[in-house]
Amino acid sequence: MKKNAISPEEYAGILSSISLSQILLNDCSAKKYEIKTKGGAIDLDITMKLGYDQNASEASFITNYKLDGVKRSEGAEEKVFTITASFLLSYMKKKEIEVTKEFVNVFKDNSIELVSWPYFREFVQNMISRMGFPPLTLPSKFFSK
Repeated sequence: MKKNAISPEEYAGILSSISLSQILLNDCSAKKYEIKTKGGAIDLDITMKLGYDQNASEASFITNYKLDGVKRSEGAEEKVFTITASFLLSYMKKKEIEVTKEFVNVFKDNSIELVSWPYFREFVQNMISRMGFPPLTLPSKFFSK
């Protein structure tokens, strides 16, 4: 087992001891940039960072998503738009447990993204429309780099 790994039993024990109580939009922004060239393809650069905190009764996770729309051609790069959103996911602890860093590392890839990603997808779809761009539907699952 890797040094910072968690056993399936430990993971299952923590997972069964927490329950999602709310998801809130914590912070957001959307910016459309002036671009020099019209038309062409836009590459999507998506990143997600996760933070977490806990107390005796709750574990809180903050997912920070960022989407950059970038036109790349002939070695030049031009940013078209940036959309960011931060979501707070609160989990109530059913019993006294510690949400370990090892748990969070696995939970991030297996659960948090499945819960928060649809909220970001909807936010992006709405903001893209409001900026006057053609419709954009992101994939149903976030794929980390």
